[in-house]
Amino acid sequence: MKKNRLSLTIFFIVTLSVFMVFMHSQANAQGKSQSKAENIFVDLILTRPLGIVACAFGTAGTIISLPFLAFNPDLAAPVVDNMLTKPGDYTFIRPVGNLDNNWDRKYIKVPNPIIPEKE
Repeated sequence: MKKNRLSLTIFFIVTLSVFMVFMHSQANAQGKSQSKAENIFVDLILTRPLGIVACAFGTAGTIISLPFLAFNPDLAAPVVDNMLTKPGDYTFIRPVGNLDNNWDRKYIKVPNPIIPEKE
């Protein structure tokens, strides 16, 4: 009985999540603005977990590329920026509910020790 209840709960959550993502994408395609609650729900259920997966793949890709970066250290900064910093910022620094791809880091200023800031 408990197994059936757990399966039903998981099915309900997945179905609701898929429905919310579909409705969110349809509203964006039509140019309508979404409510903050819908953005937060989609962000917490779908976008943040996928961001954590992207961070894991970026870390693995960076580790795999380290031997090649040893021959050309000028490529290290773009690799670290694109494979570690950007997915990490999008997952952990971006404000909850802000699903815009062009968001700015103006909300929280975190210094990057690997890539110095341009003056």
